[in-house]
Amino acid sequence: MSPFSISLAYCVLSIVWILFSDRFTAFIPDRSVAQQVQSIKGIGFVLGTSVLIFALISRYRRRIVRAVEERAHERERRARIDRLLDSLHPADTPEGTMRTIVEALGQLPEVDVAAYLLADQSRFAAMSVYPRLPSSWQFARSVAATLDPRDDRIAVRRGAVAVVEDDRSLPAAPGSSSWEDAALAPVVHQGEVIGVLVAGTRHPHGAAPHTECVVEIARAAGAWIGPVAFATRARERRRNDLMRDASHLTVVFQPIVDLEQGRPVGYEALTRFRDNTSPAERFAEAVELGIGPDLEEMAITCALAEASGLPLDSWLSINVSASLLLEEGRLRRLLADVHRPIVVELTEQEAISDYGAIRDAVDKLGPNVRFAIDDIGEAFSGLRHLVELEPAFAKLDLALVRDIHADPARQALVAALHHYMLQTGAQLVAEGVESNAEREMLRALGIRLAQGFLFGRPAPVGRVASPTRDPGNIRRLSSPHASTSTMRVRVSRPA
Repeated sequence: MSPFSISLAYCVLSIVWILFSDRFTAFIPDRSVAQQVQSIKGIGFVLGTSVLIFALISRYRRRIVRAVEERAHERERRARIDRLLDSLHPADTPEGTMRTIVEALGQLPEVDVAAYLLADQSRFAAMSVYPRLPSSWQFARSVAATLDPRDDRIAVRRGAVAVVEDDRSLPAAPGSSSWEDAALAPVVHQGEVIGVLVAGTRHPHGAAPHTECVVEIARAAGAWIGPVAFATRARERRRNDLMRDASHLTVVFQPIVDLEQGRPVGYEALTRFRDNTSPAERFAEAVELGIGPDLEEMAITCALAEASGLPLDSWLSINVSASLLLEEGRLRRLLADVHRPIVVELTEQEAISDYGAIRDAVDKLGPNVRFAIDDIGEAFSGLRHLVELEPAFAKLDLALVRDIHADPARQALVAALHHYMLQTGAQLVAEGVESNAEREMLRALGIRLAQGFLFGRPAPVGRVASPTRDPGNIRRLSSPHASTSTMRVRVSRPA
């Protein structure tokens, strides 16, 4: 009974006792007995009052003591959380920060296992556990398998973190009793769930008192891990989007002509994307995202497939970056089934720090492959490539070709480059030729191979390829320096 109920019952009994006790004693014939009853009545009243006061004091004392103890426990718990949070500091890496957070969470009383689950697109993956035992990993993976990023239990409501206390579907560790309780708190950054902190216990309702601490630690994790994890996920989305768009790339071809014979002797393949994004921008973005070689492989594969409709009496040139060239065996695997001479043209996407490694990588591609460099004359790096790598072919930058007929300085520089190439047994290819005057000046300077809008715009293979297919011509054109049998296929940038 509550103190109020006890007091009310005492008041009612006192009124009844006072009003009717005298009438009860009047019926007693013996006056001495009646007086004794009256004495007992007074003693009973005093005794009842004393018992009531004692009961009320005891009841209120227990409540007061319980309230004081609860407040002291709450202060201690809050102080423990504050000490724990003050002791936490982000590590040098997101992985190290995860370990620090999970270890701190696992050291709370009655928390038997702590885990960090990383939100990986449409699922969760266990990334860190404490203690580092097989049973802890099993617990974390099992919890991750039961969660869905769209679950209301791990949602962000009005910018606040929702806490879960659920004893359902928690796995049992091998050789131990089942898990009784767990507290889950989403790790949030910029309104998006990037992970989940889990505190599991085998004690009934052991994790419930720590939900506030789990939430506080989850907020700290969101501040520390969030920016890196969010950037990583955004980067992964960009990579997936880029590769998905690149899966629909196409190849068009632009003719390369022999200026002496006046006919096409080769073609350059240019990559095009469905969304009309500049190939140079798309390849640069791929390099930034770390998937440059992957996109190059897709472009090269497409170019090789389309080039099967081109004449076999010509060279096939593909543009590759230094990264793809230096990946052991990758380019060699792509070219393994190509039955024509190949020219590998080095792009200018990346700086070269080890010329010896580039030369070794080209040599490993086999005797059927020759080497070329692009954009000679654009910068000092192009001239250094020419000297260090000793290519079989080099392309003149269009800045040297434009209006060369009216510029003696350009003429002198191209003549010097042509002389150097002759001394090394290599050839120049002029790109960006757009007028008859430029063509005639290049011929006068001794340049044999050229391409540009003057000779044809990029077009699908069916509109530019000759029906001539003579495998015997490949043997006759075995020398990489045959001026009338050079075919170039470029896959990285438009003309």
